[in-house]
Amino acid sequence: MTEPVRLSTKAVYRVHVEGMNPTESKIFAGAIHLAERNGTVFQVEAALENSDIFIFDGTSQRAIEFEKSHRHIAQSTIWIDPPANLQSPRQIRRPFRWSSLLEMMEQIVGGDRKPGIAVRSQSAANISFDGLCALTDEILRKHIGVAAAFVIEDVRAESRRLAGATATEPTTVDAFLDILKRQLPSNVDASEMVREISSATGLGMHE
Repeated sequence: MTEPVRLSTKAVYRVHVEGMNPTESKIFAGAIHLAERNGTVFQVEAALENSDIFIFDGTSQRAIEFEKSHRHIAQSTIWIDPPANLQSPRQIRRPFRWSSLLEMMEQIVGGDRKPGIAVRSQSAANISFDGLCALTDEILRKHIGVAAAFVIEDVRAESRRLAGATATEPTTVDAFLDILKRQLPSNVDASEMVREISSATGLGMHE
């Protein structure tokens, strides 16, 4: 049954990102839902001029050019792998924890928090199958290191096997997590990992 769409009052902040690779972008899209537990909604914004927070990748020439021409946004900017000659108050280097990036975003809005506005929200956030795999890989690596990549491949293979000729992937996060639990090593706390992934995804998924 379709979950009802509810109106909730939360502060909404627009985040402009320059330079993340496709995998990082998918993980980021899932990770920002974690912040909603603190009453803050972050939304990715395509236009720099309309944004409240800026995440720039030092490997992006476009990001470096933006920094030169928009010095006034420095206090609202987080740099990933900034250029050596850039003195940034907020910066993070790969590999990094997504929770650390979220903390920096919360710091930026903390001193100038917007009043809450009514936003449409569901009990679960939407996330694609590939996005779910990327987010799961990020979480698993904190617990089992590079073995996470092998677990994800096993989950993909089992998903395809169970789906048969009708589909290529699970249609719900619950189905994905059921498969994941069976693929995790026996010497890890599978329940804790599943809880962490469930929280990160918001238990929602679309095709």
